Amino acid sequence: LEKPRPRPIYVVGQVKSPGIFEAKNNWRVTQALAAAGGLSVDAELSAVTVNRDNRKLLDTNLLPLLKDPNSVNNILLRSGDSLRFYERKLTVSVTGAVTTPGVYSVPLGSRITQAVGLAGGSVSAAALSRASVRRSDGEIVPVNLYKAIVQNDASSNIVLLEGDVIVIPEQKDRVSVLGAVLKPGFLPLEDGRDLKVADVIALAGGTKPNAALTRAVLRHADGSEQPLNLYTLLVNGVQTDNVVLRSDDIISIPEARGITVIGEVKSPGTYPLEEGKAPRISDALVAAGGLQIKPELSRISIARTLPNGKSISLSVDAVSLLELSSPAQNSLMQDGDIISVSALKMATIFVNGEVKTPGAYQLGEGDGVVELI
Repeated sequence: LEKPRPRPIYVVGQVKSPGIFEAKNNWRVTQALAAAGGLSVDAELSAVTVNRDNRKLLDTNLLPLLKDPNSVNNILLRSGDSLRFYERKLTVSVTGAVTTPGVYSVPLGSRITQAVGLAGGSVSAAALSRASVRRSDGEIVPVNLYKAIVQNDASSNIVLLEGDVIVIPEQKDRVSVLGAVLKPGFLPLEDGRDLKVADVIALAGGTKPNAALTRAVLRHADGSEQPLNLYTLLVNGVQTDNVVLRSDDIISIPEARGITVIGEVKSPGTYPLEEGKAPRISDALVAAGGLQIKPELSRISIARTLPNGKSISLSVDAVSLLELSSPAQNSLMQDGDIISVSALKMATIFVNGEVKTPGAYQLGEGDGVVELI
C-alpha cells in the first residue's frame, strides 16, 4: 500500500518550539499552537497570521481564539500552511527632552513609561509634569510623567495607541545662585516638586568659607528683595528662611571682607568676621594682639561704608574702651570695618604765672586749657 503523504504545517514566531509539524485531521490554529508548545509571550498581546498558497489568509488577535475555539477565525489548516505567531506592535514617537528621541515599536498595550524608557529616559531638564501625547486623530492628551515615573501613579501611566507622539518639553524655569558658593550659576527648577533655598545652595556645591551667610539676599523677578540669614538656616537648622523658590529667583551671597586693624597694634591685618557672632571693637583689638602704646596716648577711629555707599568715620575713646568704663564705646563691628589705631600728637606747653606748679607740660591732641590746669 502507498504510504500517505506527509502533511507539513510550518509554525514560526513567538512559540516555545517552532518547527515543521505533520498536520492531523481537522487541525485548526489552536491545535498547531499546542503542537509548538504554546506561546512564549503574553496571549493578550499576541496575534497570528496564516499564509496559504503565497497569500495571507488570516491575520487576527490570538486571545479570542484561545477563549473560544469555535471562533470563525480558528480555521481548518491544510498541508503547506504557514503560521506565524507574533507579538502585536505599535509604532510611536518620542520627542523632546529625552536621551534619544525617535520612532519606536512597542508591544500592543504598552504604557507611556515603556516608550520613554526605550528613548533612554528623560534628561535632567525635562518638564515631566507638562508632557503630552498627540493622538493620530489630532487629540492632545496631557500627561503628568512626573507622577507616572517618580511617584509610580498608574493613572498617569496611560496606554499608548498606534501613531501616538509623546512630547516632553524642556524645563525653562530656573533660579540663580551668585556670589560665595562653589558653583555659582543657573539651576533648573526641579520638575514636580518644590525647590527650597537650602536645596539650591547644596546643588551649587555649598557656600565658601568666606561667605557672609547672615547677609544673603533673595531677589524675585518682580524686583522685590528678601533678606536671608543663611547662618541660622545652614548652621542652626532654623527653617524660617528656607522658602520655596520661584522661577527667575536670584540668591546672592556676598563674600565677607572681614575687619581690618591697622596702626599701633602688635599684629595689624584683616581678620574674618565669624558668622553668627556679634564681635565688638575690643574683640578685633584682641585679635590684632592689642595696642602697642598706652591707651591714653592712643586715638582709635573706625572707617565704615554704609549700604548706600557713603563712608563715615567713628571716633572711640581708647581709655574708656580698654578700661571698660563706658560700654557704649565698645560698639558692635560690621563686616568691612577698618579700625585705625594711631598715636596722639603731643605738644610741649609752658605754663608760667599765677599757678601752683609752673613749668613745661605735654598736651595731647584735642586737649584744651581745662585739661592742662
